[in-house]
Amino acid sequence: MRSYDTRASDNEEESARWARDVVVASGGPPLRRAGSTTSIIATKHDSDSIRGDAALVADIDLTILGSLPDRFQIYDRQIRQEYAWVPEPDFREARLRILEGFLARPTIYLTGPFRRKYEAQARENLETAVAELRENPSEPAPMPPSLTRVLETALYSDDLERARQFYSGVLGLKVLDQGSRLVSLDAGQGTVLTALCIAGPR
Repeated sequence: MRSYDTRASDNEEESARWARDVVVASGGPPLRRAGSTTSIIATKHDSDSIRGDAALVADIDLTILGSLPDRFQIYDRQIRQEYAWVPEPDFREARLRILEGFLARPTIYLTGPFRRKYEAQARENLETAVAELRENPSEPAPMPPSLTRVLETALYSDDLERARQFYSGVLGLKVLDQGSRLVSLDAGQGTVLTALCIAGPR
């Protein structure tokens, strides 16, 4: 998500506006502008009547809920760290409301493939998390080490030149290095974005 502030309530709306502006700047058709906006707003997860591509994006966003228990516990602790500024009683109350909201839905996932693969494990993970929040109301979750910066992140593309044109031409990232199988760009604040070609050189 382009815009993310744990103290804000309009992260999805800000990200949707940014995505719409990027599509407009790249000459995308109106239908694509509307589709990108709808898909990002779907990650608010405040409706179970979403359909189409937006439903798929919403389900992808919730994949972590259906991960194996050990991985889910790490994620759960990371959420607490993100909201470290929230007092423990307030955090627990809000977190319970969110998790119980998912459990109250007829299905957590909106599409058949995600329901078949993740629904049962997601419900088990959420039920465990809810029970822990209710059984230990005064015991804060242990905090993992804080992440201060990302030095490098990578993405894969089957059209390296097109990826370079998008990230440098549309988003304005400076190209640091380019070869036949990769291109590195300055993503700001000391972060390098590397696009790797998954096909042969073109």
